[in-house]
Amino acid sequence: MFIRQGIKSACQIAERRFETSLSVFTRRFVSFSFQRLHVNMSSLKYEISLVCPEGKHDPIKIPHRELLFIGRSPETRIVDPRCSRKQVQLTADLTTGEVQAVQLGQNSSAIDGIEMIKDKVYIMTPTSTLHVLTGCFPQKLDINKLKDSDDKKPRHKSDSDVATANHEKNKHRSSSSGSTPKTTSSSSSLKSSSSSSGYESSKSSGSGSSTKSSKKRPSTEDSNHPVSKKQKLNNDSGSGKKSSSKEIEEKDDDRSSSSKSSKKRESTEENNHPVSKKQKLNNDSSKKSSSKEIHDKDDDGKHMNDVKAKLELLKSNAKNIKTPTKSSSSSSNGETFKVPESPSKLLPSNIKAVPVYKGPAPESRWDQYDTLHVFTAKGLEYRKKVAAFDIDGTIITTQSGKVFPTHPGDWRLLYYKEIPKKLKKLHEDGYKVVFITNQMGVSKGKTNMADLKSKFSDVLDEIGIPVQILVSTKGGLYRKPCPGMWDFLTDKLNGGVEVEVSQSFYVGDAAGRPKDWAPKKKKDFSCSDRLFALNIDLEFKTPEEYFVGYPAAKYSMPEFDPRKLSPKTQLLDPADARLTSGSQEVILLAGFPASGKSFFAKKYLEPKGYVVVNRDTLKTWQKCLALCKDSLKKGSSVVVDNTNADVESRARYLQAAATSGVPCRCFIFTTTFEHAKHNERFREIIDKSHAAINDMIMNTFRKKYVIPEKKEGFSEVVKVNFVPKFKDSKLERLYRCFLLEK
Repeated sequence: MFIRQGIKSACQIAERRFETSLSVFTRRFVSFSFQRLHVNMSSLKYEISLVCPEGKHDPIKIPHRELLFIGRSPETRIVDPRCSRKQVQLTADLTTGEVQAVQLGQNSSAIDGIEMIKDKVYIMTPTSTLHVLTGCFPQKLDINKLKDSDDKKPRHKSDSDVATANHEKNKHRSSSSGSTPKTTSSSSSLKSSSSSSGYESSKSSGSGSSTKSSKKRPSTEDSNHPVSKKQKLNNDSGSGKKSSSKEIEEKDDDRSSSSKSSKKRESTEENNHPVSKKQKLNNDSSKKSSSKEIHDKDDDGKHMNDVKAKLELLKSNAKNIKTPTKSSSSSSNGETFKVPESPSKLLPSNIKAVPVYKGPAPESRWDQYDTLHVFTAKGLEYRKKVAAFDIDGTIITTQSGKVFPTHPGDWRLLYYKEIPKKLKKLHEDGYKVVFITNQMGVSKGKTNMADLKSKFSDVLDEIGIPVQILVSTKGGLYRKPCPGMWDFLTDKLNGGVEVEVSQSFYVGDAAGRPKDWAPKKKKDFSCSDRLFALNIDLEFKTPEEYFVGYPAAKYSMPEFDPRKLSPKTQLLDPADARLTSGSQEVILLAGFPASGKSFFAKKYLEPKGYVVVNRDTLKTWQKCLALCKDSLKKGSSVVVDNTNADVESRARYLQAAATSGVPCRCFIFTTTFEHAKHNERFREIIDKSHAAINDMIMNTFRKKYVIPEKKEGFSEVVKVNFVPKFKDSKLERLYRCFLLEK
């Protein structure tokens, strides 16, 4: 039994000695590693980043003697499938500033316009331009020489360093902030682990003298090494030590004089160890404990901002619920049009108040007015001259080469050199720069305002001047080429400053240009930008004409021009044709939907005793035919207010008239397909209760339509022309605008 106890005691002694030697070895190894890392960091003379001249991604730092692969990735925002994820390999030597590039992908890359050979090493210079794919995705080096500072080179120990070392030798806890500024996160972790291990050993073998010195230490450390109360408490809790009540009281007393003492400490450290403000921020951000807290706070702040933004959007949507308004009728040869009472250029009467500033806008903000979203950049001023631009295809285009962007980051400036330069010049010359864009995809669910706001914010960062953006998210008055956005801009968003139209202009890519207007150029998808400028009497240019100096290209205008309609046109053709007959008859109307048939019947025929037969009311042709026969039996004249597109549909009423022994005349409405679509769009804008007629119905009628002829059995065929007459000048102004995009 005595032998067993002796062996057990010997094993315990050996185990304690092994742990002690292992602890000493660990501390020495950590100390040596930190010194080695500090020496390696001090040898670095350069900081190199890969930047995109077009500003398509954030700078990408190139590490020291580590492989960096450039290609299709979220960091570069390259989505072209031709580009490999590891298209180009970069290696940098931060001691000499040399960067080596090697092409790894199958498709060729280029440096300074010269195609690279796969697997061959190329040396990049500060002026070199690397194209990840030949001719695409340019990248350049941003090489900065590091300044000599105490976080890049070893320095002599100060008195505070000696004091800290003495504390470690006496096995007391050292301050987590240390006496020297931390250079990297790795060195920070190493130093914190070293101090932690030193404190643990002192905890196991602490004495009364150590407690006494620890009470005196806070005042010394506060005077030489500024550490906030929160950081000290975190360090104490991280190392497993409970702070004494006296230490906490001393820290609370010091809070009142923290601002003065912090200024002194900063000036003292700057005199002893010159470190730039930027480097200090970098050093501070490398502290793991504090950076984690800061990031957590930032994430919480962003989350709260998102929640607030959503609440504001819900409130604004609730305010913008449409309310019924009184209406008045316009007089024309079209159908009845209902419009808001006393409209101000037909802008919605229920929009919320628009903020007005005495000087430049104090902050950047988004506002919503019905289906119109408005961004006002900080520093924007009210000005008499306006330079307006479309966005997609004019300021930016897709980086992927597709018609529509595949994600919010799929964009680039159309002309990355010319656009920022020209826009800044306009701003300096006293122009208010405004972007005006249609974004129907929002209402169709193909995109959302959050993505658009993020993208537009990035675009404005690239341009670098205060800009106002108007975004139409639905059809109607605000959608180009309708003048609604321009009217809202001049009436509500310019602080009462009248815009000089003769000194303003508009630039857009939807200009009605045909295919091959320039070599290998596609046909413009519409003419909406050119028509928008015509509607508001602004000078118009395409982006190629304005930014690059191309000559004006040929273009085509829509077949229907509402400006050419004359109120003096005779209503009926032939001119001697009678509107009504003195005897019983049937009048059959024929023409496109929205050509003015219903208005004509109610204005000219129904007051004369004609029974109006309308399929929109009765729903089926059988009911329409039955009402026609019944009215004829009662001795009433009948007007058939339907489209009556083909011979078969018209024959039913001809037969009913013949059976009753009365003549049947046909009134053909000469309104063309394009004119009818214009009328329909006008109705949709001014009458929110109107059930829209889609293009499919219009196209179906055009295919089926057979022009009525007298030989079908009509006693007379009369043409009815569209004669525009309006009681409201604002309605007439809108009607004479181009409302269709093509």
